[in-house]
Amino acid sequence: MAAALCIGFHGSIKAPLGITCCLRPSSAQIRFKNSYSAVKKQVNVSRADREFRYQRDQQVLEQARNREIAARARTARHSSRTISPEPSAATLSNSTSESHLPETSVSFPSTPTLSTPSDLTPSPETPPALLPAVFTPRPPQRKPAQNPHPIPKNNLSDDDMVAPKTTELFRGNGTAEKAHTWPRTLEGGWKYDADDKEKLYRFEKGLHPGGQAEEWFSGLGAAEKQTWVALMISFEKKWPKPKTTRRAQDIVIPELAHNCLDRGALGKYVADEDGTKVLSHVAWAEVTRKLLDELPGGDASMMLKSSIRATLPVEFRRLIIDTGLDTWEKYLKAVEDIGIDHITDEVELRVERHNTMDQEIFAWHAANPNASPAQHQAFFETFANKLALDMGIANPFQSPSRISVSASPRYVVPAARQSQPVATATRPAYTPGAHAYQPTPSTAVNTPRVPWANRTSPDVFAGSTARPSLPNAFTKSLLSTPGSPSTGRSRPTTLSGNPAGDVDLARHLTQQPRMYPSDAAGLQCYTVDMASWVAQNGNPSSADYSTFPFTPGTAAPGSRECFRCGVLTNPPHFGTRSCEALNGVAVPQREQNVRSIIGNILYPQGQRTPGARIAQIHEAPSYDLFGGFDPDQPLFEEEESENGEEPAK
Repeated sequence: MAAALCIGFHGSIKAPLGITCCLRPSSAQIRFKNSYSAVKKQVNVSRADREFRYQRDQQVLEQARNREIAARARTARHSSRTISPEPSAATLSNSTSESHLPETSVSFPSTPTLSTPSDLTPSPETPPALLPAVFTPRPPQRKPAQNPHPIPKNNLSDDDMVAPKTTELFRGNGTAEKAHTWPRTLEGGWKYDADDKEKLYRFEKGLHPGGQAEEWFSGLGAAEKQTWVALMISFEKKWPKPKTTRRAQDIVIPELAHNCLDRGALGKYVADEDGTKVLSHVAWAEVTRKLLDELPGGDASMMLKSSIRATLPVEFRRLIIDTGLDTWEKYLKAVEDIGIDHITDEVELRVERHNTMDQEIFAWHAANPNASPAQHQAFFETFANKLALDMGIANPFQSPSRISVSASPRYVVPAARQSQPVATATRPAYTPGAHAYQPTPSTAVNTPRVPWANRTSPDVFAGSTARPSLPNAFTKSLLSTPGSPSTGRSRPTTLSGNPAGDVDLARHLTQQPRMYPSDAAGLQCYTVDMASWVAQNGNPSSADYSTFPFTPGTAAPGSRECFRCGVLTNPPHFGTRSCEALNGVAVPQREQNVRSIIGNILYPQGQRTPGARIAQIHEAPSYDLFGGFDPDQPLFEEEESENGEEPAK
């Protein structure tokens, strides 16, 4: 054929005239194709293995290099030998090339075209030989050794040393600043080795312009500004440190007595002073430890152990083993170490005992519906002793679970009611003890009160006296006193004849009264001054009460004292019977009138708390009578007036 034919890879002959001649591939071509496929599969399978081995070899090289660097460093420190150069990349490649599979490069025949006549030659019978690939590892990259504990870099130089941003300029006015803490805050932003020159400069720049501190600094001498120590001495003289205040012992001890561990809070979590949830007995120990530290010496002798131990519930005290607890730290540590499991067991036992006690009481009452008071008392004592022995209490009537001032008297059944059944609608008669109030029979004559329609007082608005007033016991006693020579006048209601002057005089006598001590010298001075005052103020209408002397040992006027005896009690007492019950000695009648007028001026009727009749002496807590007023709450007038509405009869 004149036209050239092209033999393809698969043996097809393509003619330019569109004539295709199909030739059968030779055996050499088939063997070449199969060999190429096998090599290609082998290359794909071993590629992942080569990557894994390469990474492993890199790690081995890195470890060897680190060991070599460390060995060279040790050699350089102990000898002057020359460090040999590191191995080259070619050496490392030769040592590691044997562990990798050879990479095979395959050459493929080019596609036959018409422009290449040489391609028409038949293919050789054997495939070309596969040449082994030369593996060249990547050059290792050296990584700097990292310190596991890096040292922070300080980029600030000596010139950049400034106070922290939170440090404010110091004024020194003392209103809201804490002068004794400002220098410490200022020093916190400096270097530890700063010299005095730098400190003095920073201190001066930390003062507020125009403030008292800057004026004080400007007025210091050169010697006081020379060193930092001298400057701090002058600073502490101007703004001294606050002294540590310690509360009085009589304030801390009552707080220890009121720091009771509630029985219902046993085994429960509560919030302590920091807001952390802790067990209730642990919080109790923390508060007790803090209060003991305020006492002088911390109560090292443990004199308050019995009182503090009594603030714990009985079931909790049974868990504390007192052996060897000779200090408060050991005792409180033993309290804190008590586990919650032991506390839970004690609480369950207490609940079980209470249920058993209720069942026994109900059963006894059901079996003895008509029991006498003596039988009730005997059952109560027997049951209490049984319960006390179960709980480990020696005497149930003398082991209170809380601190008390005094024990209450036991109820005594009257002899007349021993055989009578207990009444359910009325309370049994109470036999008072020795401390109860027993009124003393009064010898005063009770004058019948005159109806208001027949009584008369001066009309302060119209100036007329429409209803004549009959004398009562007060006016009779007033007319009979030496200080009231006039007859027919009503009880005194003024000291100066002017209401405005009475208010000023009452305030003067309250603030600057003439008081005397209750001793021989005070009584002698009072007798002399009283005789002098009576000689100068014989006429009550023009008497000067601003210098009136009061009985020695009495309370100041206007202090809510008793007008009859001049003694101040809490709660206040009034009347003859209360004074006699307290063995009060009456002051002169003129002084009673003065105290009554001052009390009525300072504490008008309807604006004061009524007094209470004294049954027994008891110290009640004090209250702020003029603080915490709520304008939204309604006010109620007192139906009963305070002491001083009428002087003693």
